[in-house]
Order: sequence, then C-alpha cells, then structure tokens
Amino acid sequence: MSPITITLIVLLAGMMVIGSSLFHTGITDMIGEKMVKLTGKNERNIILVILIVSCLLSSICSNIGVMTAMAPLVTAMCISAGFGPSKSLLALLFGAQFGGFVTLVGVGSNASAANAMADLGLTPFGFFSITPFGLGVCVLGTLYFTFIGSKLIPDTGYVPEFAETEKKELNKTKATIAAVTMAAVLVVMAANFKAVPIHIAAVIGALVIVGTKCMTLQDAIKAIDWNCMILVGSLTAISTGVKNSGTGDAVAQIILNLLGEHPSTFMITTLIFFASAFLTQVMSNIPTILLFMPIEVSVAQQIGVSPYPIAMIITLAGAASYATPFAAPH
Repeated sequence: MSPITITLIVLLAGMMVIGSSLFHTGITDMIGEKMVKLTGKNERNIILVILIVSCLLSSICSNIGVMTAMAPLVTAMCISAGFGPSKSLLALLFGAQFGGFVTLVGVGSNASAANAMADLGLTPFGFFSITPFGLGVCVLGTLYFTFIGSKLIPDTGYVPEFAETEKKELNKTKATIAAVTMAAVLVVMAANFKAVPIHIAAVIGALVIVGTKCMTLQDAIKAIDWNCMILVGSLTAISTGVKNSGTGDAVAQIILNLLGEHPSTFMITTLIFFASAFLTQVMSNIPTILLFMPIEVSVAQQIGVSPYPIAMIITLAGAASYATPFAAPH
C-alpha cells in the first residue's frame, strides 16, 4: 500500500470520528429541534431544510453517518407533521450525497479519486479543491429535489422501525469541544500548514474527541466506516493495473478514434462524463472512478491538455449514483 493511500485512509478515519462526535454530543438533535421550529408542518419546507442540513453535515462528516443519525429525527418530524416520511427520507439520502461533494472526505470516492491521481503521477486534489463544484451540486440538487423531484415521488406510507429511537441529550460542554475541534481542524486544513499535514490534523482532532470523552474509544471505532477504508486501500490496484497493463492507453485510443483526428476537449469531457455517470448507476462508484481515471490521463496526454479538469469531471460523475441504489446502497 502506497504512503499516499495510507495518508488518505488516516485522514478519512480521523474525520469520521470527529464528524460522529457531533451526533454523540447531541448537536444534531439540537439542529433538528431548530428545524422543526423553522419548517412548521409544511412538507416542502421540511424537505428543503432537511436537504440543507444534510448537505452541511455531510460536507464534514461521513454521509452514511449523517443518514443514520438523522433518519429517526426526520421520521419523527414527518409523523408529527401528519404525513409519511418516505419523501423526506429520500431527501435526506440525496442531501447527504450532495454534501459529500463539498470536501475531500464527504464520500470515500473523493479520496479514492485523489489517491488514484497520485498513483498516476498527478498532484492529488486538496481538501477543499472540490468545494466550488460541490457547492454547485448542493444548490442545484437541492432546488431540483425540493420543487420538482419531490413531486415525482409517491408517498409509500412506509415508517421505519427506528421511528422511536431515543434522542441524544445535549451535553453543552462536550458539544462545545466537538464543535470547536471540528472548526479548528477545518481551519488547519484550509490554511494548508506544511508543519501540520491534513491527515495529522484529523488524527489530532480525533484524539481530542476521545481524550475529552466526547466519545468513548468503542464509539470512535464504530464511527469509522471500515468498508470505505478497505475499498480505498484495495481498489486502487484497479487504477494502477489499468495504467500499467496498457489498457488505459488502448481505451483512450479507441475514444480518440471514435471522435476523429482533432477531437475537442468539450466532446471528450462530455463523453467521459456520461460514460462515468452511466456506469456508476450499476457499479460501485469507487471502482468506476478508479477505472476511468487512468483512461482520462492517457486521453489528456495524447491530445496535450491538462488532465485536472477531466479528473474533476470523473470524480463528480463517477459518484453521481442517484438513479439506482447499487453504487451507494444507503
């Protein structure tokens, strides 16, 4: 396993622990209570606020953790308002997916893309490199789902078993420590201090959370998405294999042949976007990204353009698993 892969795994694990502390200290339940006061019993308002809050939380926490922690709260809100929770729970899922594009650690596929870039000899994306694109996804996705998408979804009447899940009581002292720790780690990452690499900042933050008993060691271990860690650590071999075997160059040449002698960058990026977006609906998003990343590098090298815009397109399209549950089975 390469040092870069280890660095990314450490970064993801640390941020998962820090993000989970927001749930364990009761901050998310407090946010939920504020949400109810803002929305009243209007379903569209509730969906809009759920999307906004889940986008915000999943930008700094594991999106799976956000959905798991907020699902009982969302369900209880809907039941109290007098309508089924199916649409609102789907809004929670989409919001958590949208927010995952705001930072490098929102979803595991972002880190996998950065790791694949490093293995291919490119400078990987930084913690906030994806933020401008992620914010656009959040805004457009939230508006579409609230005003158009939610109208196309029937209310199934399904009420999950966790509807009566006990809420976490707000511990003001621990909640303050968790919030300050999260803010401090994000500031260090944004400032990009050479003396404190971002993965070290995440580890220090996680140690503070456990050391101040905002979470127990057992809870911290449970907060880490081990499936994500294994995927990030093992599936990078796909990308390296595609490159080293020459498959990437071969597929790149096929693409160039299809597009003619002098293909435009726009046509190439459009083709790669739709191919990645289609494949990720039926295949896990991380392998999709790792499969296309070496191909796009080969294409960019052959036509003499920067590979970074195409790498960003693959990162976004390869994790855009919204049409089916296969790529992101939450």
